[in-house]
Amino acid sequence: MKQRLIILSFLVSLAIMGAKFYAYYASGSTTLLTDALESIVNVVAAAFAYYSIDLASQPRDLNHPYGHGKIEFFASGLEGVLILLASAYIFLHASQHLYASPALSSLDLGMAVSFVSAAINGLLGYYLVQKGRSSHSPALIADGKHLRLDAYNGILVVAALALTYYTHWYWVDSVASFLFAGFMCWQGVHLIRESVAA
Repeated sequence: MKQRLIILSFLVSLAIMGAKFYAYYASGSTTLLTDALESIVNVVAAAFAYYSIDLASQPRDLNHPYGHGKIEFFASGLEGVLILLASAYIFLHASQHLYASPALSSLDLGMAVSFVSAAINGLLGYYLVQKGRSSHSPALIADGKHLRLDAYNGILVVAALALTYYTHWYWVDSVASFLFAGFMCWQGVHLIRESVAA
């Protein structure tokens, strides 16, 4: 059951990542790029979560007399590290575009993609967290929380794109990326702390 949920998360994240990168290339928006980069973390994290859940289900052996369950906490911590790395890149990229904002276009497409992605990630993230808690799976919970984070960020992205689209204040695109990266950084640290404390 847990493996099927993670495969679903992986496939959904892969499709959303493709849509977000298409929206970024069509618009040139830094905010959409940061959202797309965060989706890469979703895909990698879901793949590693699948591996950790599969390994955790293996029976005890001589090297692991208490089983392999601890790998799921490692998966949760790795997801936190990936989020921190993505947020660091976003800070760097946004700072480069803060004073030299590129020309933006197709922001309405970006808003639509971000809104639909946020809704899908929010629903799937909530479901994974609930299933993770009922099955005592740290990897499922971490993946679900990450998807919910992506949903919250998606709402911020839609708001920033709408403000940029209607006001033509192009600096908003970079400022929103900073906020986006700061929120990601907080979530990444939180996941790592939970993993270490477990």
